Amino acid sequence: MIRTRLAAAQRGLTLIELLATVAVLAILTGVGVPSFQNVMANQKQTAAVNSYVASFQQARMRAVAHSSQVILCPSANGITCTGGLSWEHGWLIYDDNNRNRRHDAGETVVAVFTALPAGISATSSIGRPQLVYRNDGSVSGSNLRVTLCDQRGTEHARSVIVNNHGRPRSGPDELRRCQPGPA
Repeated sequence: MIRTRLAAAQRGLTLIELLATVAVLAILTGVGVPSFQNVMANQKQTAAVNSYVASFQQARMRAVAHSSQVILCPSANGITCTGGLSWEHGWLIYDDNNRNRRHDAGETVVAVFTALPAGISATSSIGRPQLVYRNDGSVSGSNLRVTLCDQRGTEHARSVIVNNHGRPRSGPDELRRCQPGPA
């Protein structure tokens, strides 16, 4: 009977047990948070890469299906091409019916893609301000490379490369074109 009353009275934690639990929790949090931040940065970058690959494939399929010239270009407003090499502010796909490589009135805007998440930059190859898909799915000019960088720098950079046959692929950035940004 005495043991039952003692067992019933000891239901809480001692101060030492509570401090030990808080210390273990603090150590695990300190180790886990940086790993979680890296996982989140990888996820943001992977989503951006997949968005580019999907848009390149969409433009290629449209060019073949409609037997027409289709253009992808960086665009900050979703209406006109910016003409630069920076793709992180958004891009668009449009039918270039008159083949003048400019989006004119009456030409269909197929898709508009909004800006990438904050902290990710995307820059295309020098001399490649747009990607022109021909009616057979190939592209004119040399390979296009869009390099995606974040604040982690060159080691974590990814590239999307479109070859002359029009097929996109992604992989690490072998050219090391990223510069570390602010943390």
